[in-house]
Amino acid sequence: MSRPTTAALSEQANDVTQQIAAQCLMLVGK
Repeated sequence: MSRPTTAALSEQANDVTQQIAAQCLMLVGK
């Protein structure tokens, strides 16, 4: 397994953050 690059890690973090934000918005919107 190759070591992940910093860019890949930050990209993953952005994806997770967006998913959490979307879930929070959905919960608030109900």
